[in-house]
Amino acid sequence: MDGFKLYVTNTSTIPPVGYLCYEDPDPGLPKITQTIPCHQLGKYVIYYDIKKDDNEGPVIELCYVAINGCRKGMWGIDCSTTCPSICIGQHCHPENGSCVWGCGEQKCLNNRWDIQTGACTEGCAREHSQFCNCNKYNLTPYGTATQISDFQESLPQNAIEPPISNTFSKTLCSHTDLGSEPAWWMFHFSFGLAYITDINIYYRENFAVRMDGFKVYVTNTSTIPPNGHLCHEDGPGLPITTQTIPCNQLGQYVIYYDTKGSVQDRKSFGPIIELCYVAINGTFIVIV
Repeated sequence: MDGFKLYVTNTSTIPPVGYLCYEDPDPGLPKITQTIPCHQLGKYVIYYDIKKDDNEGPVIELCYVAINGCRKGMWGIDCSTTCPSICIGQHCHPENGSCVWGCGEQKCLNNRWDIQTGACTEGCAREHSQFCNCNKYNLTPYGTATQISDFQESLPQNAIEPPISNTFSKTLCSHTDLGSEPAWWMFHFSFGLAYITDINIYYRENFAVRMDGFKVYVTNTSTIPPNGHLCHEDGPGLPITTQTIPCNQLGQYVIYYDTKGSVQDRKSFGPIIELCYVAINGTFIVIV
């Protein structure tokens, strides 16, 4: 059982392509009886293992599996109670009906919300507070940023601190070192699970060529290459250096990932990440 992974997916693709609910950590052997939380919509549950032991390849021997939950939009002992209409995607916790992915913005107290960010400015309407927290916050004060390498004073936490700008300096922006391939910047939430609505990125001005080909993931592990939900993959042409990327996904990590190098002034560079400001917007996941 050592090294197993558990996915919830919408396809039967192998290797699994979907939401990684759990990955057995190293070192040590796992317990042979486990209850694994997931809180994810899907059509398939896949137990997956590629790790060999001393004598043989990966072997799966499952004596009993219970997959607990309700069909989308329902909750309760017999899954007969309808989820609150205010829940995003009408997806709620099967035991208590609380909104797993948060609430719609239209349920803000006094209908007051920031038209630019969608954040409730006065909290959640009282009649809905039993099921969810309507507030949407920039969650970067509640965690830590890391990156594959540091270029001089350009540390990863520079990207989550003001000013909100594309203007580059070594003390205001993150910058991975030359020759770090792949290049990645990662944020880990200190409180556990978050529902991430969108991510604001301010990349170094006039350096879209280094941003070209980037990807943004939301995951439950710090695995590199990222193993989780791909929120965005940059397409053809140079990207704009200020972006708001929708995601609407549960996760513990946000990973900015790049494997594409650039050519500037006839010099070839490997992938480099230069983030001047990142806001990760969403809600804390609290089961009421």
